[in-house]
Amino acid sequence: MPQGSPASSTLERLNARDVRVLLLWLLAGLAGASIAYRYFFYAFPEASVQFKVTRTQALEQARAFATTQGANLDDYKSSVVFDVDDNQKTYLERELELEEANRLMSSEVNVWYWDARFFRPLQIEEFHVDVDPGGLDPQQVALT
Repeated sequence: MPQGSPASSTLERLNARDVRVLLLWLLAGLAGASIAYRYFFYAFPEASVQFKVTRTQALEQARAFATTQGANLDDYKSSVVFDVDDNQKTYLERELELEEANRLMSSEVNVWYWDARFFRPLQIEEFHVDVDPGGLDPQQVALT
């Protein structure tokens, strides 16, 4: 391209300083990604929940459990949401070291659960059944 043409003025080459700045940003990005990868499950223990029970299976288990407890769920609508017991989670995180709290929450203490709700619109009575996403036996689920 001839000198002084409009196209030649828009093409610029990176100088040594620009290359250094670009490399520093790339290194900072890689360091950030490696730190995020290393501490992700430590910072977000809910990411380590083992989902052996799907949302649909949780609803089926909850319905079966409520029925065995004597609830007649004919004409009841249902909803299922994934929830956490914030009181238990906060207590464990504050009273134990975070690593120990995360270990307990992912294995022994059921902090996360499927909350199945059976209700009739405009009626006060409703049934809640909490189902462990890790697949505990339905006998260990509570009807509230």
